[in-house]
Amino acid sequence: MWNRLEYRLHPDTRKRASRLRDPSEHKIAAVPHLRIVPDDLWQAVKTRQDAHDVKRAERIAKGAKGLSQIQGVRKIKYLLSGLLRCGRCGGYLTIAGSGDKRYYCSDSKQKGSAICEGQPGIRQEEAERRVLAGLQRHLLTDAAYAAFKARVDTEAAVLEERANGEIRRVEDQVAEAREAVNNLVAAMAKGRTSTALFDALEKAEAQLATWEAKRAEMTPVVFDLPRVYRG
Repeated sequence: MWNRLEYRLHPDTRKRASRLRDPSEHKIAAVPHLRIVPDDLWQAVKTRQDAHDVKRAERIAKGAKGLSQIQGVRKIKYLLSGLLRCGRCGGYLTIAGSGDKRYYCSDSKQKGSAICEGQPGIRQEEAERRVLAGLQRHLLTDAAYAAFKARVDTEAAVLEERANGEIRRVEDQVAEAREAVNNLVAAMAKGRTSTALFDALEKAEAQLATWEAKRAEMTPVVFDLPRVYRG
């Protein structure tokens, strides 16, 4: 493709800026002799990529159990939906009943006793009471809280370092670009002038402006956790 961009001088800064031309002005020409791989191999790869895209979209549209999005939403109707397992076969427990709802082994109900002998069923209220009592007994302790806080602090520090590391990288680029501009200006101050030098200065100034604009958009990340969490 050729003639994709046009360059004009800014009326105030006199800097050269690029602008995308209208697609009707683009010049496109086939150059098959510059291909790195044969066309049939390229088309085969593109066909396979398209097939993978379709499968990926299907996986996104379904949950881990192969349920559709609507079915997945329906499974989150009760507090313990999808969280309980059968103690005999390890299958998921499903809730059923019109009035007194109970959790039953789904494998036993759907596949029969050859897969799992099943169980009488656990009343919804009783299952929820036991699970919540266990969580309160094991998690609402000083030791559990200290372990949780230490883990969160560690993860927060890692995320903060990762986010601010990108800021430091951009700041290094700003400093490098500013040094390049200063060196070129110093060279011109000593009487060294040429078209190449002016072009290099214009390019360096454009890079400096780009990095400075990017740095101006970035805000340092600080994970300020709530006071109730910090204790």
